[in-house]
Amino acid sequence: QVKMSPTQMESCMETVVNIFHQYSVRQDHFDKLSKKEMSQLVHKQFPNWLKEQKNPKAIEELFKQLDQDQDNQLSFGEFMVFICKLTIATHEHIHQEGDDGHAHHQH
Repeated sequence: QVKMSPTQMESCMETVVNIFHQYSVRQDHFDKLSKKEMSQLVHKQFPNWLKEQKNPKAIEELFKQLDQDQDNQLSFGEFMVFICKLTIATHEHIHQEGDDGHAHHQH
């Protein structure tokens, strides 16, 4: 069976997993983000999100919100809640920029 090359969406998902692992392996549990690892990831990968935060403790509060089981580490699933929220916010932002409401439609 011939292996198909990944679609754009599949490649994006693989990138998210790979970037998570680049940071999660740095200390403690290799498949979870410590607060420090998450902070490094956010600073490097989401500088624009960080710039928009008014609260200087934004990362700390985000970590607390995401750490559902309160083990002071973020599993991939817990981290993905942030990615989902950010992706939804990005989608809404794109709509606001194309304010005729047809930002997605091809003419």
